[in-house]
Parts: sequence; structure tokens; C-alpha cells
Amino acid sequence: MIKLNDIVDADVPSFASQEAELKQQLIEIKARDALLSAHEDITDLAYASDNLNNIAKEYGVDVLQSAYFGRDGGDDEITSNAVVIASAFGVSVLEDNQNSDLLELSDDQVAVIHLNDHKAEAFQTFEETKDQVASIVIQNKALESLQAKAEAAKEASDTEWTSVANAKRGQDEIASLAFTLPHPSEKPEMQVKGLSNGDLVLIRLNAVTVGEDSVADEQKLAYEQYLNQIQASLSTEGQQSYLQGKATIER
Repeated sequence: MIKLNDIVDADVPSFASQEAELKQQLIEIKARDALLSAHEDITDLAYASDNLNNIAKEYGVDVLQSAYFGRDGGDDEITSNAVVIASAFGVSVLEDNQNSDLLELSDDQVAVIHLNDHKAEAFQTFEETKDQVASIVIQNKALESLQAKAEAAKEASDTEWTSVANAKRGQDEIASLAFTLPHPSEKPEMQVKGLSNGDLVLIRLNAVTVGEDSVADEQKLAYEQYLNQIQASLSTEGQQSYLQGKATIER
């Protein structure tokens, strides 16, 4: 016995509203398929050449040159990739001066690398490093000074605060840092935190308000309708699979 309680019309988007997205997905699929088909040809060209020019000419791409990087990788997306690092310091590339194998960086990115120059690990002289060392010392001194000022501001009575009420998790960088502080008990919780741009911020957390778990009736109804649609779809698919398994097809 089947009892029908309600009928919910499925909200199916029109083709016009999805056309641009579908076209982009199709282009990406075609490009990925073309790249997969070219894997063998790229590998053959890399093996047969002693540089990257032939591959670049064949596929209409530029040969890019990276900065020096060590065994811990570089600063960009390619030279920080573990596959690229392992290949760059492998025997065939580093010692035999050959092109690397085809390196799959992701589902739609591949690379072939070739050694342009190699500097063996060595101690640098003071003259080579004095500017870098001076810069680090200055940065550390500035950081210590800022840290001391921030710590002093904790106890100062005339510290000017920027007040933020009811901040939400993820609202901004400072709000996110505030959520890492312990809940205050008898007095506000204060800590010095570093920002992504290198600045320091003194955060005073006065109170934490626990959010409500209640859900509006309209939101509950929307969830129920969505789950009903999913359940109806799964039921239909299951019935179709069962009938197809039992059916006898004549051709």
C-alpha cells in the first residue's frame, strides 16, 4: 500500500541559466582529454631532446625559468611541488643533464624540466650575506620593540581600544585570532598576535557568547523538502535498477 502525503515540484534550472557553465565544463573535459592523449608524445619528445625547445615549439608554449631552489623547494607553485623537487635533484636531470620525464603536477597540469644551472651547496662569505643578515637583525629588533609596546599596553590605563561587538568566527583575520584565545573567566583575556602582513595586534577578549542551536521553522521546512526530494529520487533510481535487472531485452 502506498500513501501519498505531498507532491513537491523539483526546482530544475533552465538550460539557458546553465549554458555558460556547461560549456566551460565541456571545454575543461576536452582539454583534459587532449592532454592525456598527448602524454606519450610529450614523453617521447622529452626523451629524444637535450633541451626543452622542441617540446615548446611543438605545443606552442614558452620555456619558463625558475629562480634557484634547494631540496626543500622554491617559492612558486611549480618548484614547491614534491614531484618537481625529486626530479630536479635526480640523477638524470642533475648529473646527466637530460630532460626529466613527464611530471604530472595535477589532473590538468604537466611539466618537463631541464637543468639550466646548478650551484653546489657551500658556505657563503660575510660579504655575500651581510646585507641579508643586517635586514634580519633590523626586522628582529623592530619585532622585539613592537612586542614590548604591545605587552606594556596590556597594563596601561590609557590604551585606546577598537571595540567590536558580537564578532563572528571567520569575520576577518583579527576576529579569527580572537577565537583562538581561551574564554575569559574573572578578567578579560589579552594576548599579542601576529597578522599575516607582519604587524602585531593586541587582542582583549572580554566575553564569549555561545551561539544558539535553534533553527527557524522555514529553514526546517526547506531541509525537509530537500530530503524528501533526495529520498524520492533515490527510490526511483532503485526501482529502475531493479526493473532493469529483471527485464529481458530483445534486439
